[in-house]
Amino acid sequence: MLKSTHPKPTIDRITQYGALALVAVMLVAALAQIVLALTVRPALLFILTAIITILLIPFVLMLTASTPGVTVTKEGLKIEPLIWKTHFVTWQDVKAVKYYPLLPHVGAEVTRKAMTGRKNYRPAEGIMLVIPSLPPQYRITGLLAGEGLTSVIGVTTRTHSNYDQLTEKIFTYTGTI
Repeated sequence: MLKSTHPKPTIDRITQYGALALVAVMLVAALAQIVLALTVRPALLFILTAIITILLIPFVLMLTASTPGVTVTKEGLKIEPLIWKTHFVTWQDVKAVKYYPLLPHVGAEVTRKAMTGRKNYRPAEGIMLVIPSLPPQYRITGLLAGEGLTSVIGVTTRTHSNYDQLTEKIFTYTGTI
C-alpha cells in the first residue's frame, strides 16, 4: 500500500476551502445580479452577468477534485479528496492512464524556474486516470483534459508526494507503460 498526499498540505487546504468559499460568494453574487435584473434597467446586463458567474462555478469547483490524494493497493485505488467523499475504485474501473494535459509546459514556467533555481527546478509531470464511475465533480477535469464528460483524476509531481513510486505502482497494476 502506498499513500500519497499533497506535498504542501497547508497550501492545498487553503486552496480547496478557498475555492469552496469562492463558490459560495459566486452563488450569492449571481442571486444578487438576478435581483438587480428584476429591479433595475437594463435588466439584460445583470441577467447575462449572473449567467456568466454561474457558468464559472464548475471550474472553481475543479480545484477541489482534479488531483485528490490517493492510496494505491493491489486491489485498487482509494481516492481521498479533502472536501468530497472518499471513493475506492478497482483497477478494472480505471479505463485508461494517459498523460495529464492540464500541466504547464516548461517554457511557461520561467518565473518558477528562476525562483527555485535551475538545479532545483523540476518540470511538472503528470498522468491522469480515466475513471467513468466517479461522481460528477470529477467530470469537470475530464472535460478540460479532453475526455468529454468522463470522470478523470490527475496525479502530478506538484500535487502528490512519492510521485515516481506512485506512478510506477499505477502502471504496474493497470498494465500500462
